[in-house]
Amino acid sequence: MSKSVITITVKLFAAYQEAYGVSELIWDFP
Repeated sequence: MSKSVITITVKLFAAYQEAYGVSELIWDFP
């Protein structure tokens, strides 16, 4: 996986967290 893909994924996670406030679900991965 390229760094750019990882960066985009992280940004999507952050946006999702801010929009829905489900940080507990987002960070529940190993």
